[in-house]
Amino acid sequence: MCAPLVAMNWEMFATSRLFHVNTEIEGMMSLLSCSRMAQESGASIVKALLDWRNASRDDEARTARTTAFRDMVSLPGIQDTSKIITDLFVKGIDIPAEWRLCLAEGRKTEKEEPIASSSMPTISTEPKGQNPESRERLAIFERRNNVTRLSIYNAECSKVETELKLPYSECTKVLAFQNKLVFIGGNPDSKRVGMIDPSTGRVSSLPNMINARHFPACEATENEIFVFSSFSRNSPGVYLSEVYETASGRWSPLPPMIEERWHCTAVSIPDSGVLVIGGVGRKSAVLCSTELLTRRSGEGGGGGGEK
Repeated sequence: MCAPLVAMNWEMFATSRLFHVNTEIEGMMSLLSCSRMAQESGASIVKALLDWRNASRDDEARTARTTAFRDMVSLPGIQDTSKIITDLFVKGIDIPAEWRLCLAEGRKTEKEEPIASSSMPTISTEPKGQNPESRERLAIFERRNNVTRLSIYNAECSKVETELKLPYSECTKVLAFQNKLVFIGGNPDSKRVGMIDPSTGRVSSLPNMINARHFPACEATENEIFVFSSFSRNSPGVYLSEVYETASGRWSPLPPMIEERWHCTAVSIPDSGVLVIGGVGRKSAVLCSTELLTRRSGEGGGGGGEK
């Protein structure tokens, strides 16, 4: 393989199954070392490596390609691994757990701070004033044979610190809230809200939601959990939103969104509110709009929406 020539025509070779099948590890590493590859996006390179890895029908070769990723990903001079993580998530590209861990380690190194992607607060009882780097952990979920395996890594992401097995539940949204993991909704649609303390493995629950949901959009703040719509258009709560507040210990309905949407996502913006992004409208139109749910001064329950 002429690595410089392939690099010059990367857009064509990146999706070529023939190229993926016939390129060995040494050839791929030679290609990624070409200066021309530094101009390509990290996400496109990782996606091509995933296709290359999956193209092998030999189990040993596939395992070798999976392991080689750690040495390969640094060759094109990729610096912003956090952007790669975000881009892969947005595009719905699922990579092996080993690769996710490798990218997470790269993100931690580049920023010299705790991993923020797919991370959760630690349950450590260390005294206040401890280095903040010890206050986050990487949590990875794998679902196999009707069991959800939860692996929680140490602060250095060098080994699994805690491993738990949970009952399998499809289409459940998982998020970190007050040093615990919260499981919301399910398949079929469910109002159930479960909670687990990773430090002890103790499973408990929060009050049921008002509406049953199937993989909803969720976001947590310090003392609240916001739940929007559902992944399924047929869910009872598809166009309804609600919030759980620790102060009241119950769920309350939120005002209707300005534009009805389902299959959306949400993110918390400090000191501003919760931003609801995209989704699908009533006539199956893909939405590019966003709405900001704000907390009005002195109000209880939900805030107002801004588009």
